[in-house]
Amino acid sequence: MKLTQPVRTDDAQPIIRWTAARLAGEKQYFTGAPCKHGHVCMRDVSDRSCYECKLVKSAQWKKMHTAKHAEINSAWAKKNPEKYRRVQLKSRSKDPKRYWARSTFQNARKRALAKGVPFMLTLQDIYDIAGTHCPVFNTPFDFIGNGRIVPSSPSLDRIKPALGYVLENIAVISMRANSIKQNATAAEIQRVADWLRTKEVTF
Repeated sequence: MKLTQPVRTDDAQPIIRWTAARLAGEKQYFTGAPCKHGHVCMRDVSDRSCYECKLVKSAQWKKMHTAKHAEINSAWAKKNPEKYRRVQLKSRSKDPKRYWARSTFQNARKRALAKGVPFMLTLQDIYDIAGTHCPVFNTPFDFIGNGRIVPSSPSLDRIKPALGYVLENIAVISMRANSIKQNATAAEIQRVADWLRTKEVTF
C-alpha cells in the first residue's frame, strides 16, 4: 500500500520517514534533513543512503575505471537492445544537438585512430562549431532524424582529409552536402556541375 497523504514541508517534496516508507513498500524516503555530507535529497530505503552521495561515488568510480565502465555499458547494451534504444531516444530528445555532438566526437576519434590522422578536438569544439543550418544549402539541421541518417542530418567534415580532425580543418555540413563533396576538390565539383548543366533539358 502506497502513502497517500504525506506531510509536505514545501511544494516540491513530501516528508516520508524511513519506517513509514519501508512499511508502505516504497523504495525511497525523504526526511528533509541533510545527510552527513550536507545533501538534502531522497534516500534509499534499502540502505538509507543519500542518492546525491551515490551519484558522487558513481562519478568517481567511472572516472577511475573508464575502460571497465565502457565494458559494462557495452555488455548491458548487447544484452538489453530494446532498453538501450529507449535510453538513447530519451537522451537524444533532451538535447538533440548535445547527443549528436557526443556521438560524433566518439566516432570521429575512432576514425582518426583507424586512419592514422591527427585528432585534436573536444566534444565542446564540435558542439560549438555546429550551427543550426547547413552552411552550404542553408537548410536546417535535423539532429534527431528519428534515429536514422537523413540528407539534413549534420555531419563532421574534414576540409582536407589528410590534415585530420583539427579545429581549422573541420566544418559541420549536411549529409547531402557531404555526400556531394566526398573527397573531391572544388575544381572537380565545378567540372561535374558544368557537365550536368550541358545535360539539362528545357521543357
